[in-house]
This record gives sequence, C-alpha cells and structure tokens, in this order.
Amino acid sequence: LGGYLPIRILIVDDQEAIRKVLRALIERHAGWQVCGEAENGREAVDRAAELKPDLIIMDLAMPIMDGIRAAREISSAMPTLPILLNTMHSTGDLAFEAKKAGVHEVISKGESGDHLLLTIESLLRPTAPPETTPDAGSHIAQTVFESMSPVIEKSSELATSMGDGDASREPHGTPPLSD
Repeated sequence: LGGYLPIRILIVDDQEAIRKVLRALIERHAGWQVCGEAENGREAVDRAAELKPDLIIMDLAMPIMDGIRAAREISSAMPTLPILLNTMHSTGDLAFEAKKAGVHEVISKGESGDHLLLTIESLLRPTAPPETTPDAGSHIAQTVFESMSPVIEKSSELATSMGDGDASREPHGTPPLSD
C-alpha cells in the first residue's frame, strides 16, 4: 500500500554468523530488505542473476569462488549493480583489484555497522547527471574565471611592481634569496 519498492540487498559470506549480523543491520533500515543470501561466489553469481538485487554485500575469501571472481562475473552481466566487498583483508592493492573486477567499494569487516550503512547509502544514492545544456561549458568557464579573478589581479599587481626592468629582483625591490 505504501507505493514504494524496498531496496533489495543480497548478502554473500561463507560464515553464517556474519550473514546474520549483516541481515540484522540491513533490516533495521527502513526501506531495505535482504532478498537472499549466498555462501560462496558461485552461489552469488547464480543468486544475483535469479534475484536481480539492487546491491550486493560480498565477502572476499570464500570457498568455490572468491568475491573478486564472483564480482567480475556479476558485473559483466549487470554492470550498474553496486557491489560492496566486505572483507578482513582490506588493502590498497586489494581495493585496486576489486575495482577492476567491478566492485564499487571495499570496506573492512572491522568497520562499525554505522560505517557499513553509510557506505550502502552512498552506493544507492543516484549520482546527478552531468549538465548537458549547450552553454554548460561556458557557464563552467565563467565560474572558474570569476573564482580566479583575485589571483589574476594579484598577478597583474605583482607584474607591475616588477616592471623596473630588472628580472633578477623580487617584487618591491627585494633581492632574490641566494642558493
């Protein structure tokens, strides 16, 4: 009767206790529901195709197929589906590899539940489309120019004050610093 569809989230983790905690966090949020669970990457690929979730929270280290391989397969079939990798093994190199595989965000399982919820919210928030009006470029250029005006004016004053013809001197006749 409410007229809205809840956000459907698929949870993928090989540990049942982690899935239960994630489910409890998600179900606290009005408008979100867990549409399914999977215990490994292979199941995640199958469940994603079957359930068509709005977001996937996935572990990295799982049996049969890890989270990176599963993300790669899922994102090739559903490139706009946000995938959040929730792992104990969060490093810069992992984040880079995960993003190449189609993961949208990587967070550590050590993060707070509130951080996880904020990350989910940010992944679900639609991004504004770029401005497409014909004069958008000129508007941006004008805004940049206006913000740079004080810098341009100061540069002009500096150039004028150096106008005595001696390029080796600093503004206002101050000798340059020696090396």
